[in-house]
This record gives sequence, structure tokens and C-alpha cells, in this order.
Amino acid sequence: MPKPYSASCMWVKADMICTVSFDRLFVPHEGKDRQGKRSYHVRHISDEDLRRVQVCVLNGMGLSRLTSGL
Repeated sequence: MPKPYSASCMWVKADMICTVSFDRLFVPHEGKDRQGKRSYHVRHISDEDLRRVQVCVLNGMGLSRLTSGL
């Protein structure tokens, strides 16, 4: 990933949730391919890390007692 997304360690600020329009999101791209289309960087996280994020978000919303099923 390009800077500033190139760190090997990332963190989630799960207690400050807000609504954002998809139109306002920026997807980092590395340039264009031979046809002139942008090549995007895609970062994936494991299922276990996603579950951890979900638990943190629920805890931040005061719904920690509901996280036992995750």
C-alpha cells in the first residue's frame, strides 16, 4: 500500500462510529493499467480480525453483552 497506508501494523478506532457516504470515501490507487483504468489497492483482513472489530464496535456502543454470539 502507498503511504500513509503502508504501515505493517494498523489499528481500529472502534468507539467513534459515524456514518459516511460511499461517495465521500477515497480508495487508494496505484496508477492506471494499459487500458487507462485505475488499479486500486485492496487490503483484506482475516475473519478473526473482522470478528474482533465487530466486538469492539459493539462494546463502544454499549452493547457488550450481545457480543457473546460473535
